[in-house]
Amino acid sequence: MSFLVDVNPAVLGWARGSAGYSVPDAAKRLGVSEKTLEEWETGQLRPTWSGLCGLAKLYSRPLASLLLASPPQDAPGPADYRRLPDAKKELSPKARLVIRTARWLARTASELESQLGIDTLPGVPSISLSDDPERIAQDFRARLDIAITEQTSWTTYHQALRQWRARIEAQHVFVFQFRMPLKEVRGFSLIEQQRPVIVLNQADAVSARIFTLCHEYAHLVIANPGVCLPEHSLLAESHLVEAFCNHLAAALLIPRADLEQRLPSVARDKAIAQLARRYRVSRYVVLGRMYTLRAISRETYQQITRRWQTGEQPPPARATKHTGGPGRAERCLNQRGRLFVSLVMQAAKSEHIAANDATGYLGVHLNDLRKLALKVR
Repeated sequence: MSFLVDVNPAVLGWARGSAGYSVPDAAKRLGVSEKTLEEWETGQLRPTWSGLCGLAKLYSRPLASLLLASPPQDAPGPADYRRLPDAKKELSPKARLVIRTARWLARTASELESQLGIDTLPGVPSISLSDDPERIAQDFRARLDIAITEQTSWTTYHQALRQWRARIEAQHVFVFQFRMPLKEVRGFSLIEQQRPVIVLNQADAVSARIFTLCHEYAHLVIANPGVCLPEHSLLAESHLVEAFCNHLAAALLIPRADLEQRLPSVARDKAIAQLARRYRVSRYVVLGRMYTLRAISRETYQQITRRWQTGEQPPPARATKHTGGPGRAERCLNQRGRLFVSLVMQAAKSEHIAANDATGYLGVHLNDLRKLALKVR
């Protein structure tokens, strides 16, 4: 369709900016000239209907949102705790879309809980930066009901991630997983309508996601959610919040008393790798824990990390795409988590929402609902 559409040009500028696109990038992806897009956004030229549909698709916005009378007021973005020199400071369109998706899922969860009469408030405890991370970690392991004997019985990193995620979701924290640019963000946390949310980067190594999960949980309990690039910044002493979250996450994953019984006399790679397998964490986390407990010096820590990062040792395995892979139902559980999926399925079963609504919230087809019902019952 080629008819022209009356729109508020400020809405078009808002939609592009909130999606994270520059004028040149958006114009290139849309297949129009920069001049045309600028004229749409300044009101010098009205967009065609097909052009407006293209904008809605590119910005991942409902078409109706581009027909609003004025730009809506966006919620402030999560705080930015990324400190690595090579980190992109501006979030990409992909990362911005994941943040919007996570917020939408949290709002959906809030609405469904209201319809179902669920009045369970989030169970995230509250601590301060002045608290001792070692003591807090002990308390949290008891709260999450993870004994060291159980942790060391997990045979794979995938099993470890599933268990840590399940225990944190049991505290009424929504844990989602979506793919994002890995050098840009490893995870983030936010609180939307009183619902605490953690999002992990599905493109990351499983061992790294385990640490990020605990790191973001620490952000929630100190009421400082945000966007992070944790793990490789274990010595981020220049930023109090990140240093605290790194310390608490590492102490939660590697109990001090258990590690001190097994500390090697020399920080050799083989001994570090064995400890990493015991606790199902990355070797960086073990090395950082050894430094925190003063088993190695800062100089030794930096020497070993530099050697690992320059390729003298193979880097941690990254998550890779597999041909075939899990079906939609399994992907839905991996992405949205058992807590959210169970809530949607409960609302559908009690007929508070239609089956078509459930598929929209879960990103699946109608014939996947029965499979999901069996997985979360």
